[in-house]
Amino acid sequence: MPIPSSSIDTRPAPEPTDASPDWRHGAACRQVTPETFFPAAENGDSYDEQVTAAKAICHTCPVLKQCRAWSLLHLAYGVAGGLTERERSTLRRRQRRAHPRAAAAAHVAPVGEVAATATRRERRAAAVRYLAESRTSRDRAARQFHVSIRTIDRWLAEARASA
Repeated sequence: MPIPSSSIDTRPAPEPTDASPDWRHGAACRQVTPETFFPAAENGDSYDEQVTAAKAICHTCPVLKQCRAWSLLHLAYGVAGGLTERERSTLRRRQRRAHPRAAAAAHVAPVGEVAATATRRERRAAAVRYLAESRTSRDRAARQFHVSIRTIDRWLAEARASA
């Protein structure tokens, strides 16, 4: 099964600086080819062998925790953080069941779910994230989050100030 290019972060990891170290710089997977973490086989013994090899590298990695957290949010395919795509999917589902309000706030679409179930702080974070990721208008975001345009503008200003 081909890997969709949208599921892979192709940006190079920036070199760490004293001001902002990047956890990916210390990852064990940087020493091997990326194909190691995207098994060519879809199931069977060959798949199991490829996954075992990838997980062996993951489990020696000093940034396993950071990678796992990142992969749960950003990676749909392959092995990352010591988990396969199926394992990540299962873990996400368990997290949503255990913490439905937090899952609703992190979930960008459909936006109505966020507005209906999340706290004000979660709604604000989701709205700012939604505006940044979707490039939608402030008017539309205000309608979707059930707030005024003025509130959206205030949330954006607060996000810029805290960044």
